[in-house]
Amino acid sequence: MKKPNEQGGHRCITRRGLVRAGLALGGLTLGGAALMAMSSERAFAAGGSLTVTEAGNFADIYSDLCPWMRVSGAVGSVAYCGESKLAPPSAGTTYAQPRPVGNRAVDFAVYYGEGSPYEQANHYGLDDRRWWLATQYVVWLALGDTEHNSASHVRDTLANMPASRAGIEAFYNDAMAYAAGPAGPADGCAMWYPSPSPGSIQSLVAMGESTGTARVAKAASRGDWL
Repeated sequence: MKKPNEQGGHRCITRRGLVRAGLALGGLTLGGAALMAMSSERAFAAGGSLTVTEAGNFADIYSDLCPWMRVSGAVGSVAYCGESKLAPPSAGTTYAQPRPVGNRAVDFAVYYGEGSPYEQANHYGLDDRRWWLATQYVVWLALGDTEHNSASHVRDTLANMPASRAGIEAFYNDAMAYAAGPAGPADGCAMWYPSPSPGSIQSLVAMGESTGTARVAKAASRGDWL
């Protein structure tokens, strides 16, 4: 993974009366006909604490966009913000007591996204930095509208990112299709790290630790899901 251009982090997204850009739900863009096969499903468990080691943002792509961060204690040394309305953590912030997110679309984003050992090979046509950004966006979108997360506002910002929008939408559509489908290898991989300062800085999402595999029969529309 390449390190993004670092710039000082602040609020992840500020409200600016942006034009709404809706995300059309669609079929899987990863391609391939549906089939039934034996699948090696991975099992995941929450690890211990993680600590933010580096943090910045993507200000050169969009000035009020999301942060990126490196962490210690998580698979791939990457974590994603889970509450878009709150400020991102700074370097040195420690998170503990993770639990499963329990959202299959978020599982898909984390499993196939930046920093994962299983990340999607062509990055939906995005360069390395926009791929990192796309993973963060799909996590926020998949989490939906909550007290501290505004998926609707995250969608609005896509209108200002023409170079990233198509790839983000395709990734999101695949995440939602996966969530509506049969069991898959990403199930249960995303872990929620609650904020050490609730209501002030964001909680984080990161991949759990693989604890083994089990063979199950399932339908799939993508060869590398099997």
